[in-house]
Amino acid sequence: KRREAERELAAARRTAEELRRKVEALKNCCALDKKERVALRTIMEVKIKGLVDAVLAAVVAAPADQDGASQLPPGLSDRLQALKKLVDASVYAMRADDQPPAADGGDR
Repeated sequence: KRREAERELAAARRTAEELRRKVEALKNCCALDKKERVALRTIMEVKIKGLVDAVLAAVVAAPADQDGASQLPPGLSDRLQALKKLVDASVYAMRADDQPPAADGGDR
């Protein structure tokens, strides 16, 4: 019985060590994913949002022709507004997801 118990203990230790390595690997993956997510959010907030805002401002400020009609393709302003809303919503969602969960376990 003692040898059997020792074998079981050795097997349990091997399993525990394997699980510990797997948990450590998952922690490393999560840390890397978090860094990548922060980098992506920063790019969205600073670069993409800035470009969309600048292009939209240029479109809004574009001069009209002599008849007062826009010289830009029809619908361009609307598409840029939709793109701006999409980028803004994406940045907002990424910020919300980066917040720690509420202490009471409820939603953010």
